[in-house]
Amino acid sequence: MTEPLVSVVILNHNRKEILRECLESALDLDWPNLEWILVDNASTDGSAEMAEEEFGEHVRVIRRSENCVTAARNQGFEAARGGVILSLDNDILLPDREVVRKGLELFDCFPEVGLLSFVIGDPDKPSSFLPEHWWHPVPRQEGQDRFFLTTYFPEAALFLRAEAFRVTGGYDPLFHMGVEQIDLALKLLREGYLVLYCPNLVCVERVTRGQLASQRTRIHYLNMRNKLWIAWKHYPLGKGFRYAMGRIGASAIRSLRHGWFGYFLEGLRDGVLAPKGIRDQRKPLPASVWKTHDRIQRGWFVEGATASPLPPEPQAPDGDE
Repeated sequence: MTEPLVSVVILNHNRKEILRECLESALDLDWPNLEWILVDNASTDGSAEMAEEEFGEHVRVIRRSENCVTAARNQGFEAARGGVILSLDNDILLPDREVVRKGLELFDCFPEVGLLSFVIGDPDKPSSFLPEHWWHPVPRQEGQDRFFLTTYFPEAALFLRAEAFRVTGGYDPLFHMGVEQIDLALKLLREGYLVLYCPNLVCVERVTRGQLASQRTRIHYLNMRNKLWIAWKHYPLGKGFRYAMGRIGASAIRSLRHGWFGYFLEGLRDGVLAPKGIRDQRKPLPASVWKTHDRIQRGWFVEGATASPLPPEPQAPDGDE
């Protein structure tokens, strides 16, 4: 019996030396039916040339002329032939050679799950989740060693059902980067898929970014803008107003504290005045999806790996139209 094909899709931009380590780690995975795809996001440091010269026998290289994170990830996923995609950033190492087998077993165990979220580990402590990547709905100390459903996932490493990508369309290319995973998580929920955090799927991030809130970087503009675009696309009016005001207030305080108030104002302006491409996507999630979403936000742990993660839904209504 032939084992199912799994596609390993790696996104790269200008990290040639670290990319080499990532490719070596991905090629060392213990699974008999793998394909490897590198999406090079307009690198200028010779990354694509290195990959073709040193790994071209095994790795298919897709060269892009424009650096857009969301569009590049989608392009790699579209090229994938496997029924399951392992998506990696270029600074990720996989210390567990059996991780593909574990991911496939989890998908078999949880048919409602469309995406599996990894532990993003410190190079010195691989099983210890890096705090700067923890934006899950439960506290890190309570949740990092347990399975639970989530509406967030770090994009550095994840397993995705190819069918879930096809029905959702993947990431929104207009976002470029910045909280695009939350937009995709909401699209997965709309289509009946769940996101599962898995403490047994471990990777190591070679380049740790630290706490971005204290750094003056343009990602703050993108995050503010894209959070408001998420409200435009998915939220009903009342719920969207509360969501937006909470995030505007928190970002305003952080921007004043850390010196990136200009990025905050720019993101606020472009988020509120969303372009037609975002406004045309407006389709608020139905109440049934918000009920699942809000239950996940309160903490939805999954005990055991042999039963469906979906116990009977509570009957009391949750959330607004």
